[in-house]
Formats: sequence, C-alpha cells, structure tokens
Amino acid sequence: MIQVQAETETWLKIQKHWEVQQLLDVLTEQLLPLLEHSSAENWIVPGTGGGKQAIGPYPARPSDGPPGEELPGKIADYQSHRTIEWVFGYAGLGELALDGRRYLVQRGDVAIIAPNAAHQERIHMAGRPYQMIWFGLYNQVIKIHASSYNLHGAFERISGATIFNCADICRLLQEATEEAQVRPRAWRSMLRAHAAEALIRIARHIEKHGLFAAHQDLLGMVDLVKSHIEQHYAEALTLKRIAQLVYLSPNYFSSLYSEATGQPVIEYIQEVRLKHACRLLKESGIPVKEVGELVGFHSSAHFTRSFKKHTGLSPSAYRQKTRG
Repeated sequence: MIQVQAETETWLKIQKHWEVQQLLDVLTEQLLPLLEHSSAENWIVPGTGGGKQAIGPYPARPSDGPPGEELPGKIADYQSHRTIEWVFGYAGLGELALDGRRYLVQRGDVAIIAPNAAHQERIHMAGRPYQMIWFGLYNQVIKIHASSYNLHGAFERISGATIFNCADICRLLQEATEEAQVRPRAWRSMLRAHAAEALIRIARHIEKHGLFAAHQDLLGMVDLVKSHIEQHYAEALTLKRIAQLVYLSPNYFSSLYSEATGQPVIEYIQEVRLKHACRLLKESGIPVKEVGELVGFHSSAHFTRSFKKHTGLSPSAYRQKTRG
C-alpha cells in the first residue's frame, strides 16, 4: 500500500470549476504516478475476493455512526446511478460506503462503483479532511469532479469538467469494470493498465479540445433544438425526429441534452406546449378541446392531466381565473 505523509500530500485548491491546466496537472503529475506504484491493497472492488479489505459494515442511517463520524449534511443519503463511477483517493483519509461495507480511502486508492450500486462518501474522523476525485461515465460522456471535506467541517466540490464525444475512453473503463467483476484473479495488473490508459486519453482529449469548446458546441446544439421546438411544438415531435436535426442517435442526443439542460427533451416539449396553451386559454375563445389539439396534444384527457399537473388548475378553471 502507498504510504504518503499528510504534510507531503498535494491538496487541491477548491473552486467552482476545474481549470484546464489544473486538471491536466492532476491527471498527469498526480494520478498517473500513483497508479504506477499501486498494489492490490489500493483497489476497492467489492465481490472480487481481493483488493482492499473493508473495515466493517456501513451504518444503515447517518445517526448510527459513532460520535465525530457523522455524514456531512449535504451528502447524507445513499446514492445509486445507472452509470459506472471510478473514484481516486487524492489526499487525506476519508471513507467510502460501497456494497454495504465501509472502506478507508487515502491517497493512491482507487474504487470501482458498478451501475446501480448504492454508495456514499463521508469523513472518517472529526478534524481529518480528505479529497477524492470522481469519474462518472454517461454514455459517451465523462463527468469529473473532486469532493472534499475540509478542516472547518464543510463539504466542498470542484465540478465543471465534462468530456464529450469520448466513447473510446468510456468503453475502456466499462470493459475494465466488467472484467473486474468476472475475473477476480486477473484484474489487478489489467485494471491498473486500463485506468492509466484512460487517464492518458482524457488528458490528450483535454489538451486538444479544452473543457469549454465542447461545452459551447453543446450549448449551440441545445439552442438549435429549442428554437425548432418553439416553432414546431404543435407537430408530432418524436425523440428520433429531433435527434436527426443534430445528426445524433436518439439515445446519445437524449443523454447530451439532459446533461446540458437538467431536463429531458420530451419534458421541455411539453413545457412549451403548455405555455402556449395558457396563452390561448387566456387570450382567445377557442374551445378547450381545440386548444389542446392546437398545441400538440392529440388526446384531450392527456392535455387535461398535463395542464392540471403544470398549473394546478384544469384548463377550464384556468381560463375562468385568468379572464375573470
């Protein structure tokens, strides 16, 4: 196991977003050398019969922990995602709950979190800060953030590093995750090699494209799609049809759009339709059923349910209230 004294550790300066050079330095000057010297005891891969051993079961509720080991308030609940996550211990000493067990995470440790695995990070001991770096795989997108629990008892985070159009890197980490689950005796050197290759490819991608060029392209795609929806909301707007506008597969487009806007594109379409329905109900005498059809709802029952959920009123009640 890598032994690094606290005073020699490199602590990340916490800020809102990653800067290109900061992330490149972390990848190439910190994580890669740590991987090169890692051993089996640095890897947390539950269910493989090897790697770092758990220190005990994880408490079912935050209050079950001993004094001084409570969860930071902002991350008090277990999380699970349909995505794969890789976690690198960067500084200090923290804990990771994974597969119902507690693991110590320090500089040089790496944890692999399989899809739908409940997990959580927390402090290990009061007054002992830590930092971890997380890599999440979202289809052909990688999201990177750093999490810290500082000496002042506050949870901190660096976000803003999203790497788009990197299917080859995602596939590399996905294959390594799958191998770790089915080949417990062979995964140690293979995982180290796969992780190092992934970090190198991410660094090269960032050097070539930066962190914001791809983001700006994505924002341009979102603007184009939203403009099209605003002009054609009354038509049959399927996910396939909209994805064709930007020459992407429906699933990939849906993932990128949700990442950029925080809501599914189908939800935005309905939001636009209901906005125009409100305008017609307020400003015209068109019958309620026809209003629904005019804005793209081809079922009056669906229109009524959606409208009431959106406004808290039925279409008729909304008309009466806004025109009365």
